[in-house]
Amino acid sequence: MRVLRSRPLSTGQCIPVVCFRGDGQNGAPASRIVRQIDESQLVTLKGTVHPLANAKNDRGALPTARN
Repeated sequence: MRVLRSRPLSTGQCIPVVCFRGDGQNGAPASRIVRQIDESQLVTLKGTVHPLANAKNDRGALPTARN
């Protein structure tokens, strides 16, 4: 069985990499909401809710915490 030992890195072995992105960094972002939100049109997206998160498995409210 081999024993792996760590050794400290010298300055030459560890070179930090810094990336700069210039696109979109200046100015306000464009609004992606294009009309008024209608609360009656809300839907649940498939795959975003765990299958066991349903009314059958609901155990009710938690007791209030006492500090």
